[in-house]
Amino acid sequence: MNINIEDFISFLTIKKNLAPLSVRHCRIRFKVIDKWLNGRQLSKELVEQFFYERKQAGQGNSSLNTYYFVFNHLQDYLKDRGISGNFMEGFKSFKKTKAQIDIFSQEEVNALLNTHIPYKTFQHRDVSFL
Repeated sequence: MNINIEDFISFLTIKKNLAPLSVRHCRIRFKVIDKWLNGRQLSKELVEQFFYERKQAGQGNSSLNTYYFVFNHLQDYLKDRGISGNFMEGFKSFKKTKAQIDIFSQEEVNALLNTHIPYKTFQHRDVSFL
């Protein structure tokens, strides 16, 4: 994949109007993708392999979705620059998972509230008066 990263970043900034933090994340993810591709041409099969390897390595759906986001923008970028590439057709984003929330019992809340923690210094300052 011979994509000029600065041209891609310009595309994301100007044509996609992404926020600076989103552009930063795209730059970081793009570098990972580019290194993984190692000069190979993007294809549906390679994108599938990329996600499969990351899923097998234990990467969560939220992380995988950040790559999905970049691949979609890469596809838009290539189309905008007149380069054919429909490598994301048929792919869907990964389902978001909700973190399990453990509710404390009333006894656990009371135990936390009644726990005395003696402080003498915090960030190298005397806080013993608190």
